[in-house]
Amino acid sequence: MAEQMLEKPLEQIAHHQDPMLGLKLKKRGRYIRSTLVKKAGLLESGIDLADLPFDDALAAKKELASSKLSYRDRDYSAVEQAHEMTSGELLKSLHASHSNITRQCELIIESERIRFPQSTREELASILETFIRTYRDSSEFDVIVAVGSAIRKYIAVMDVRELGSLASLLESGHNGTLSLEMELEVIKMIGRKLAARPPTTDDQEPILASQLARIASDYLRPSTISKDKFSTVAMLSLEALAAMRSSQLKDLLPAVNACSYAGFRRQLQRHLTKIDEQLPQNGESRSWLAGFISAINVT
Repeated sequence: MAEQMLEKPLEQIAHHQDPMLGLKLKKRGRYIRSTLVKKAGLLESGIDLADLPFDDALAAKKELASSKLSYRDRDYSAVEQAHEMTSGELLKSLHASHSNITRQCELIIESERIRFPQSTREELASILETFIRTYRDSSEFDVIVAVGSAIRKYIAVMDVRELGSLASLLESGHNGTLSLEMELEVIKMIGRKLAARPPTTDDQEPILASQLARIASDYLRPSTISKDKFSTVAMLSLEALAAMRSSQLKDLLPAVNACSYAGFRRQLQRHLTKIDEQLPQNGESRSWLAGFISAINVT
Protein backbone atom coordinates (compact mmCIF):
# COMPACT_ATOMS: atom_id res chain seq x y z
CA MET A 1 0.00 0.00 0.00
CA ALA A 2 2.79 2.41 0.87
CA GLU A 3 4.50 1.72 -2.45
CA GLN A 4 1.25 2.49 -4.27
CA MET A 5 1.08 5.85 -2.50
CA LEU A 6 4.58 6.63 -3.72
CA GLU A 7 3.69 5.71 -7.28
CA LYS A 8 0.38 7.63 -7.31
CA PRO A 9 0.74 10.95 -5.46
CA LEU A 10 -2.85 11.64 -4.39
CA GLU A 11 -2.04 15.26 -3.63
CA GLN A 12 -1.69 15.98 -7.34
CA ILE A 13 -5.25 14.79 -7.92
CA ALA A 14 -6.66 16.61 -4.89
CA HIS A 15 -4.97 19.87 -5.85
CA HIS A 16 -7.29 20.31 -8.83
CA GLN A 17 -10.35 20.23 -6.58
CA ASP A 18 -8.99 21.89 -3.44
CA PRO A 19 -5.51 23.51 -3.51
CA MET A 20 -5.24 23.55 0.31
CA LEU A 21 -6.18 19.88 0.55
CA GLY A 22 -3.60 19.09 -2.10
CA LEU A 23 -0.90 20.89 -0.08
CA LYS A 24 -1.84 19.05 3.12
CA LEU A 25 -1.74 15.70 1.36
CA LYS A 26 1.60 16.57 -0.22
CA LYS A 27 3.08 17.30 3.20
CA ARG A 28 1.51 14.15 4.64
CA GLY A 29 3.07 12.18 1.80
CA ARG A 30 6.45 13.57 2.84
CA TYR A 31 5.99 12.11 6.32
CA ILE A 32 5.08 8.72 4.90
CA ARG A 33 8.08 8.77 2.60
CA SER A 34 10.34 9.65 5.53
CA THR A 35 9.50 6.39 7.29
CA LEU A 36 9.82 4.40 4.07
CA VAL A 37 13.20 5.99 3.37
CA LYS A 38 14.43 5.00 6.83
CA LYS A 39 13.27 1.42 6.35
CA ALA A 40 14.67 1.17 2.82
CA GLY A 41 18.09 2.26 4.06
CA LEU A 42 18.09 -0.50 6.68
CA LEU A 43 16.85 -3.18 4.30
CA GLU A 44 19.70 -2.24 1.93
CA SER A 45 22.02 -3.73 4.56
CA GLY A 46 19.87 -6.85 4.92
CA ILE A 47 18.61 -5.79 8.34
CA ASP A 48 15.22 -6.89 9.62
CA LEU A 49 13.76 -4.01 11.60
CA ALA A 50 12.01 -6.38 13.97
CA ASP A 51 15.35 -7.90 15.00
CA LEU A 52 17.20 -4.67 15.78
CA PRO A 53 18.66 -4.55 19.28
CA PHE A 54 18.05 -0.81 19.52
CA ASP A 55 14.83 1.00 20.38
CA ASP A 56 14.45 3.62 17.64
CA ALA A 57 10.90 4.76 18.36
CA LEU A 58 11.99 8.17 19.67
CA ALA A 59 14.52 8.60 16.88
CA ALA A 60 11.84 7.84 14.27
CA LYS A 61 9.53 10.45 15.77
CA LYS A 62 12.34 13.02 15.68
CA GLU A 63 13.03 12.16 12.05
CA LEU A 64 9.42 12.84 11.16
CA ALA A 65 9.59 16.17 12.95
CA SER A 66 12.82 17.00 11.14
CA SER A 67 11.22 16.10 7.82
CA LYS A 68 8.30 18.40 8.57
CA LEU A 69 10.57 21.32 9.39
CA SER A 70 12.91 20.70 6.51
CA TYR A 71 10.24 20.58 3.84
CA ARG A 72 7.68 22.99 5.29
CA ASP A 73 8.47 25.92 3.00
CA ARG A 74 10.12 24.12 0.13
CA ASP A 75 9.02 23.76 -3.48
CA TYR A 76 8.05 20.08 -3.66
CA SER A 77 8.29 19.78 -7.44
CA ALA A 78 11.99 18.82 -7.37
CA VAL A 79 11.38 16.16 -4.72
CA GLU A 80 8.47 14.67 -6.65
CA GLN A 81 10.55 14.66 -9.80
CA ALA A 82 13.44 12.92 -8.01
CA HIS A 83 11.04 10.22 -6.78
CA GLU A 84 10.79 8.80 -10.28
CA MET A 85 14.57 8.51 -10.74
CA THR A 86 16.45 5.30 -11.24
CA SER A 87 19.69 4.72 -9.36
CA GLY A 88 21.70 5.60 -12.47
CA GLU A 89 19.81 8.82 -13.06
CA LEU A 90 20.21 9.83 -9.44
CA LEU A 91 23.96 9.26 -9.56
CA LYS A 92 24.19 11.36 -12.72
CA SER A 93 22.18 14.14 -11.07
CA LEU A 94 24.37 14.02 -7.97
CA HIS A 95 27.47 14.56 -10.08
CA ALA A 96 25.78 17.48 -11.85
CA SER A 97 24.52 19.12 -8.64
CA HIS A 98 27.85 19.63 -6.83
CA SER A 99 27.48 23.43 -7.12
CA ASN A 100 23.81 23.48 -6.02
CA ILE A 101 23.67 22.50 -2.35
CA THR A 102 19.85 22.64 -2.15
CA ARG A 103 19.45 20.22 -5.04
CA GLN A 104 22.26 18.04 -3.72
CA CYS A 105 20.55 17.74 -0.35
CA GLU A 106 17.27 16.72 -1.99
CA LEU A 107 18.99 14.05 -4.07
CA ILE A 108 20.91 12.63 -1.10
CA ILE A 109 17.74 12.37 0.95
CA GLU A 110 16.10 10.66 -2.03
CA SER A 111 18.99 8.20 -2.33
CA GLU A 112 17.92 6.52 0.91
CA ARG A 113 14.77 5.27 -0.80
CA ILE A 114 16.48 3.82 -3.87
CA ARG A 115 18.22 0.46 -4.05
CA PHE A 116 21.57 0.68 -5.81
CA PRO A 117 23.11 -2.31 -7.63
CA GLN A 118 26.43 -3.58 -6.34
CA SER A 119 28.23 -2.16 -9.39
CA THR A 120 27.32 1.44 -8.46
CA ARG A 121 27.68 1.32 -4.68
CA GLU A 122 31.35 2.28 -4.61
CA GLU A 123 30.63 5.35 -6.74
CA LEU A 124 27.69 6.32 -4.52
CA ALA A 125 29.74 5.78 -1.35
CA SER A 126 32.46 8.10 -2.65
CA ILE A 127 29.94 10.89 -3.32
CA LEU A 128 28.29 10.45 0.08
CA GLU A 129 31.61 10.37 1.96
CA THR A 130 32.70 13.62 0.30
CA PHE A 131 29.38 15.25 1.19
CA ILE A 132 29.59 14.08 4.81
CA ARG A 133 33.13 15.33 5.32
CA THR A 134 32.36 18.64 3.64
CA TYR A 135 29.14 19.49 5.47
CA ARG A 136 29.18 17.56 8.77
CA ASP A 137 29.75 20.78 10.74
CA SER A 138 27.22 22.88 8.83
CA SER A 139 24.88 25.12 10.82
CA GLU A 140 22.16 24.92 8.13
CA PHE A 141 19.29 22.72 9.31
CA ASP A 142 18.40 21.33 5.87
CA VAL A 143 22.05 20.47 5.20
CA ILE A 144 22.37 18.63 8.52
CA VAL A 145 19.22 16.61 7.71
CA ALA A 146 20.88 15.63 4.41
CA VAL A 147 24.14 14.75 6.19
CA GLY A 148 22.18 12.36 8.41
CA SER A 149 20.69 10.74 5.30
CA ALA A 150 24.15 10.55 3.71
CA ILE A 151 25.60 8.83 6.79
CA ARG A 152 22.83 6.22 6.89
CA LYS A 153 23.08 5.43 3.18
CA TYR A 154 26.90 5.52 3.18
CA ILE A 155 27.18 2.92 5.92
CA ALA A 156 24.31 0.87 4.47
CA VAL A 157 26.03 0.42 1.09
CA MET A 158 29.61 -0.02 2.33
CA ASP A 159 31.15 -3.45 2.71
CA VAL A 160 31.24 -4.53 6.36
CA ARG A 161 35.00 -5.04 5.94
CA GLU A 162 35.35 -1.29 5.40
CA LEU A 163 33.78 -0.30 8.72
CA GLY A 164 37.21 0.59 10.08
CA SER A 165 37.30 3.64 7.78
CA LEU A 166 34.55 5.20 9.89
CA ALA A 167 37.04 5.81 12.70
CA SER A 168 38.10 9.09 11.08
CA LEU A 169 34.49 10.33 11.09
CA LEU A 170 34.39 9.89 14.86
CA GLU A 171 37.61 11.77 15.59
CA SER A 172 37.25 14.63 18.05
CA GLY A 173 37.93 18.21 17.06
CA HIS A 174 34.78 19.24 15.22
CA ASN A 175 32.86 22.27 16.42
CA GLY A 176 29.28 22.75 17.57
CA THR A 177 26.68 20.61 19.29
CA LEU A 178 25.50 19.17 15.97
CA SER A 179 28.61 16.99 15.81
CA LEU A 180 26.92 14.97 18.58
CA GLU A 181 24.02 14.34 16.19
CA MET A 182 26.48 13.07 13.60
CA GLU A 183 28.17 10.80 16.14
CA LEU A 184 24.79 9.34 17.01
CA GLU A 185 23.99 8.58 13.37
CA VAL A 186 27.38 6.98 12.67
CA ILE A 187 27.44 4.84 15.82
CA LYS A 188 23.81 3.79 15.44
CA MET A 189 24.49 2.60 11.88
CA ILE A 190 27.66 0.76 12.94
CA GLY A 191 25.55 -1.22 15.39
CA ARG A 192 22.94 -1.97 12.75
CA LYS A 193 25.53 -3.07 10.21
CA LEU A 194 27.12 -5.42 12.72
CA ALA A 195 23.73 -6.75 13.81
CA ALA A 196 23.12 -7.79 10.19
CA ARG A 197 26.64 -9.14 9.59
CA PRO A 198 28.32 -9.92 12.93
CA PRO A 199 32.09 -10.53 12.91
CA THR A 200 33.37 -14.06 13.41
CA THR A 201 36.52 -13.13 15.39
CA ASP A 202 37.44 -10.62 18.09
CA ASP A 203 39.14 -7.24 17.69
CA GLN A 204 38.96 -6.95 13.89
CA GLU A 205 38.77 -3.11 13.92
CA PRO A 206 40.93 -1.88 16.84
CA ILE A 207 41.16 1.77 15.62
CA LEU A 208 37.40 2.12 15.24
CA ALA A 209 36.97 0.39 18.59
CA SER A 210 39.33 2.91 20.20
CA GLN A 211 37.19 5.79 18.96
CA LEU A 212 34.01 4.14 20.24
CA ALA A 213 35.66 3.43 23.60
CA ARG A 214 36.82 7.05 23.87
CA ILE A 215 33.32 8.35 23.17
CA ALA A 216 31.72 5.94 25.64
CA SER A 217 34.24 6.87 28.34
CA ASP A 218 33.76 10.60 27.79
CA TYR A 219 29.97 10.44 27.84
CA LEU A 220 29.76 8.14 30.86
CA ARG A 221 31.22 10.87 33.04
CA PRO A 222 28.79 12.17 35.70
CA SER A 223 28.97 15.70 34.29
CA THR A 224 28.02 14.51 30.80
CA ILE A 225 25.71 11.52 30.93
CA SER A 226 22.79 13.51 32.33
CA LYS A 227 22.75 15.80 29.29
CA ASP A 228 20.39 15.30 26.38
CA LYS A 229 21.52 12.59 23.89
CA PHE A 230 24.87 11.94 25.58
CA SER A 231 23.54 8.88 27.41
CA THR A 232 22.08 7.58 24.13
CA VAL A 233 25.42 7.91 22.34
CA ALA A 234 27.22 6.27 25.29
CA MET A 235 24.78 3.36 25.19
CA LEU A 236 25.10 2.92 21.42
CA SER A 237 28.91 3.05 21.65
CA LEU A 238 28.98 0.29 24.25
CA GLU A 239 26.56 -1.82 22.21
CA ALA A 240 28.65 -1.31 19.06
CA LEU A 241 31.80 -2.42 20.91
CA ALA A 242 30.01 -5.58 22.00
CA ALA A 243 28.63 -6.22 18.51
CA MET A 244 32.09 -5.86 16.96
CA ARG A 245 33.52 -8.20 19.62
CA SER A 246 36.05 -5.68 20.83
CA SER A 247 37.88 -6.58 24.02
CA GLN A 248 38.25 -2.83 24.67
CA LEU A 249 34.73 -3.01 26.09
CA LYS A 250 36.12 -4.74 29.17
CA ASP A 251 38.13 -1.64 30.12
CA LEU A 252 34.91 0.37 30.40
CA LEU A 253 33.31 -1.76 33.13
CA PRO A 254 34.42 0.56 36.00
CA ALA A 255 32.95 3.59 34.19
CA VAL A 256 29.70 1.72 33.52
CA ASN A 257 29.33 0.67 37.15
CA ALA A 258 30.20 4.19 38.30
CA CYS A 259 27.24 5.55 36.32
CA SER A 260 24.72 6.94 38.81
CA TYR A 261 21.71 5.92 36.70
CA ALA A 262 20.67 2.36 37.55
CA GLY A 263 18.17 2.41 34.69
CA PHE A 264 21.00 2.99 32.23
CA ARG A 265 22.96 0.03 33.62
CA ARG A 266 19.92 -2.25 33.54
CA GLN A 267 19.06 -1.31 29.96
CA LEU A 268 22.69 -1.81 28.89
CA GLN A 269 22.71 -5.28 30.44
CA ARG A 270 19.51 -6.22 28.56
CA HIS A 271 20.83 -4.94 25.24
CA LEU A 272 24.23 -6.61 25.61
CA THR A 273 22.55 -9.90 26.53
CA LYS A 274 20.58 -9.77 23.29
CA ILE A 275 23.74 -8.97 21.31
CA ASP A 276 25.58 -11.84 23.01
CA GLU A 277 22.82 -14.24 21.99
CA GLN A 278 23.07 -13.12 18.35
CA LEU A 279 26.86 -13.38 18.02
CA PRO A 280 28.28 -16.39 16.15
CA GLN A 281 29.42 -19.15 18.49
CA ASN A 282 32.96 -18.53 19.72
CA GLY A 283 33.82 -19.81 23.15
CA GLU A 284 36.44 -17.24 24.13
CA SER A 285 34.61 -14.07 23.08
CA ARG A 286 31.24 -15.33 24.33
CA SER A 287 32.92 -16.05 27.67
CA TRP A 288 34.38 -12.57 28.23
CA LEU A 289 31.25 -10.79 27.01
CA ALA A 290 29.06 -12.90 29.26
CA GLY A 291 31.42 -12.09 32.10
CA PHE A 292 31.16 -8.36 31.34
CA ILE A 293 27.36 -8.56 31.29
CA SER A 294 27.17 -10.39 34.60
CA ALA A 295 29.58 -7.89 36.19
CA ILE A 296 27.34 -4.90 35.45
CA ASN A 297 25.90 -3.59 38.70
CA VAL A 298 22.15 -3.30 38.17
CA THR A 299 21.18 -2.45 41.75
